[in-house]
Amino acid sequence: MLALDCCEICGCEQMITELAEVLNRSYFERRLARPNRDAFIAMIRNNVETYWVDEKSAGPLDPPCRDVSDNFILALALAAQADAIVSSDHDLLDLHPWREIAILTPAQFLAQFVS
Repeated sequence: MLALDCCEICGCEQMITELAEVLNRSYFERRLARPNRDAFIAMIRNNVETYWVDEKSAGPLDPPCRDVSDNFILALALAAQADAIVSSDHDLLDLHPWREIAILTPAQFLAQFVS
């Protein structure tokens, strides 16, 4: 992961759980062996600075995300005092910038932060 060389990667348990659920879908089961998927999740757990995220304690998320299930990502960005959110989700990307936090696609992030 190029980002590990230049940035602190932040996450929360909800995000890691969601990633594990996605990697267990049939699409990935057909393309990536279980040990490789498990190793990827372990690498994430070992290299991500984990924050406790509670949307209510983050205060009002103004503006909130159109997809309310993504509001935890905004709360995480606040808790981590993030410089950027990296996502391919258009509901998040359409908020760029959000409270002075850049919301970038992976390609934009690599171009801006990874040299």
